[in-house]
Amino acid sequence: MQPDSWTGPSEGRADAAELADFARQLCVGLLRLAESDEAARLLGVDGTLEDEVDVAFAMDPLSWVGSEVANAVRDALDQADAAEPDGEEDETPSLSLVVALIRLAGIARGGRLTPEELTAAVLEYLAES
Repeated sequence: MQPDSWTGPSEGRADAAELADFARQLCVGLLRLAESDEAARLLGVDGTLEDEVDVAFAMDPLSWVGSEVANAVRDALDQADAAEPDGEEDETPSLSLVVALIRLAGIARGGRLTPEELTAAVLEYLAES
């Protein structure tokens, strides 16, 4: 992916269409990383989920992943809007955690997640904020 092909929301709060486009781009990129064994190796995905998920994950893995990605998007947007760091501890999920969750969700569901369903899950959680 070329650096100039990635577009995030503009300055300030994004409108719904801009946020949806950003979420779609992000989800497509995350799914590419999750499908790549090389990316998983580089990110150190093995062992990332130890003590990170519980049995609730198996009940609805897509919602779990959607929530984590939405939290990362919210945090990224909040950081972009903030002029200075707020001093709060960073609770943004790491890239290796999100990639591992996407891989595990695909296994739990018996097939890969599609960009459309992951984007819909992320947007559902973003709409709550």
